[in-house]
Amino acid sequence: MVEKLKSTRFAAGTGGAYAGKVNSSTSTSIDVHPGNASASWVGAALAVVAGEGQGQLARISAAVGSSYSFDPALAVPLGAESVVVIVPYVGKVLMMGACGNRLL
Repeated sequence: MVEKLKSTRFAAGTGGAYAGKVNSSTSTSIDVHPGNASASWVGAALAVVAGEGQGQLARISAAVGSSYSFDPALAVPLGAESVVVIVPYVGKVLMMGACGNRLL
């Protein structure tokens, strides 16, 4: 399934959500396709749902263009096949399944 996934921005509500691979990443930042970026994702939850680093969670702390900084830093770097989701944060986010049923 990962090989067929393309980056997608879902426009439901304010800012929507994102699911897909990243253009580049460090332990504290990612860059997504500019057409899928949203400045309203500051404060959103970032979850690595497939590939290297799967199961990690962080909160988006800053956005500049299509680049996002987050905290805490990822312990396992993302790989070329890693898939992330970014979802708005409104109080609490519960990630189940790929992220091991954790609350952010």
